Amino acid sequence: MKTKKMLVPIDLENPKKDENDFLYPILIENEFVFKGIKYGKIWKHGIVSFIGKEISKNDVLARIVDSGNKIDNVEELISCLDDYEFYR
Repeated sequence: MKTKKMLVPIDLENPKKDENDFLYPILIENEFVFKGIKYGKIWKHGIVSFIGKEISKNDVLARIVDSGNKIDNVEELISCLDDYEFYR
């Protein structure tokens, strides 16, 4: 499946601030959080944004890997990506 939506970070203290990153869900210390693909920052909140072109979970995985983020468990990450509705 492909989508034209991705999660982007939002700072609830300053919601108009443009953070310029995309997020992916990841399990860290038994807690699901969102991690920035470009900068690797951990976020508690994200919003769905229209990105204008179709991408698949494999495209997202490729972006994560290409950005240098370390992936401890690829199968777990793919399962997390599958569980989020915006990738469907």
